[in-house]
Amino acid sequence: MPQEDPLVTVILPVRNEQRHIGACMESILRQDYPHDRMEVLVMDGMSTDRTPQIVEEYAARHSWIRLVQNPGRTPAPAMNLGIAQARGEYILRLDGHAEYGDDYISKCMYYLLKSGAENVGGPVITCPGGPTRMARAIAAITQNRIVVGGSAFRTSNKPQYCDTAVFGAWRRDLFDKIGLFNEYLVRNQDNEFNSRIMRYGGRILMTPAIRVRYFNRATLWGSMRQAWGYGYYHFVTMMANPQSFKFRYYAPLGFVMWLVVFGLLSLFHTGFVIPLLLALVPYALVVILVTMQVGRRHGWDLVPYVPVCVFCYHVAYGIATFVGLIRFGLFGGEHRRRAREGSRIPDPANPPRLGQHALSEAEIAELG
Repeated sequence: MPQEDPLVTVILPVRNEQRHIGACMESILRQDYPHDRMEVLVMDGMSTDRTPQIVEEYAARHSWIRLVQNPGRTPAPAMNLGIAQARGEYILRLDGHAEYGDDYISKCMYYLLKSGAENVGGPVITCPGGPTRMARAIAAITQNRIVVGGSAFRTSNKPQYCDTAVFGAWRRDLFDKIGLFNEYLVRNQDNEFNSRIMRYGGRILMTPAIRVRYFNRATLWGSMRQAWGYGYYHFVTMMANPQSFKFRYYAPLGFVMWLVVFGLLSLFHTGFVIPLLLALVPYALVVILVTMQVGRRHGWDLVPYVPVCVFCYHVAYGIATFVGLIRFGLFGGEHRRRAREGSRIPDPANPPRLGQHALSEAEIAELG
């Protein structure tokens, strides 16, 4: 008798996704994984648009799709509420702003079972959030290694262990070992959770066999707001879990601080113009390089937009990191305590040992 496929719970946190949720749900319906071995929990964060109504239409036609209200609104409480209600042995986290290859779930399960990794995912294929050149430029720069700091899931196409994976697929019992998502973190909760996995020896696998198309922000303001959200919560994320620190997260802060300090000093003494230029000139050359790369790969009509997108993204990210540092660092004792509490493992006296069955890098390459 053939062995039955494991039951998989897909958790989909959403809020005000009426523009994308239909295409996302259709891509879930096209999955080649047996639908009778799936349940989809769409965790709605109190949307004010038609997102719940659209999801309910799908739920009415498919008994394995269910709409669940998420009073916490943000992804971390959505995930934790979904995990608490999940019936599956395996948990997959999807996003309403994306569409998935027809074999997305089956490939996640294949690599999760074969690799021994604690988390698996694929590189994100970033798509424009709209038809405009600005939207195309925003999508293009977030695929550029120089702009985003070499995040493997954004810039690499080879199977490898890495420090984070887009969305995620896990065994259900992993959450019993290292805890749930930190609900105090409005952003970066996935980075913090992945750093907890690695802290206890676990592995995070990224393979291009797992395909997902993510639709980026369509406007410059939307891109800056996204960058602000990422930067603002970096310091408190590091306080919650010091292992989540990555130098690339703080590079925009260093750049912005350098410009502000030496820009102000140069107003009082021309000698400070030299160190100001020592930052601006190399940065300008890097932006020119990025612009040429984007133009060659995505179209020369994007050239006027790329420098503006890159500069605004880095500045918004850097300023937000500074504001978060002031709020959570200098005046945030209670914030830090609550953040650390949200990242505690269930049994600190008996920490888990993960990664015992993970394949080697060479075996992963062969598997991919």
